[in-house]
Amino acid sequence: METNIRYIRKQERMTLEELSSKTGITAAYLSMIERGKREPTLSTLMKIASALNVMTESLWTAITIPQAGVSKDGFTLVRAEEKNLKTLYPGVEYASLTENYLVDGRSVGMISHYGRLLAGGDTNPGDTATHEEDELTFMLSGTMRCAVGDEEVILKVGDTLLIKRGLAHKFVNDGEETAEYLLVRYAQQI
Repeated sequence: METNIRYIRKQERMTLEELSSKTGITAAYLSMIERGKREPTLSTLMKIASALNVMTESLWTAITIPQAGVSKDGFTLVRAEEKNLKTLYPGVEYASLTENYLVDGRSVGMISHYGRLLAGGDTNPGDTATHEEDELTFMLSGTMRCAVGDEEVILKVGDTLLIKRGLAHKFVNDGEETAEYLLVRYAQQI
C-alpha cells in the first residue's frame, strides 16, 4: 500500500524518532512502512494519523492531484479504465475519484472513492471506523452489511446510507458476489 506518511511527516517537520515517540511504534518499523516494505494494520495507521493530526485516510489518498484522468478548467474526467484500484485490506479495493486537499496537514473539501468489497471482505478488520466528516455511501452492485452505531442495516443496489461524523461504523460483505459502491465524505470546512 502506498502511503503519504513520509510526505505529511516532513510537512510537519517531524523526524522518524519524534513520530516513533508519539506513536509508540519503532522508528525502524515506521521507516519500513514509509518505504512500502511493511503493510501497517488499521490500528497502526490510526496511531500514525493521530500523531500527525490528520484523518487516517489522508495517509493513503492523493495529496493535491488526481490519481488519473484529464484536468481542464473547472472539471476532472477519470475514465473507467484509468481507475487505479489499490488494495486497502484483503478483500477491500478502492480508487480515489477526487482530490484530497490538505491544508495545514488536515483534509478539507470533498473526498470520494469507488470501492469494491469482495465476498467475505471487511472494511475495518476487527474494528469500526469513525471520521471527522459525514460519509455518504451509494450501492452500485451486490449487498453489504453495515454496523452503524448500535444498528445494523443491509445495503442493496441503489440504496444510499448517510453516516454522520463521529458515528462508529463498518461494512462487511457476507454475500458471494463482489459489492461495489461509491463513497463521498464531506470534510471539515476551513
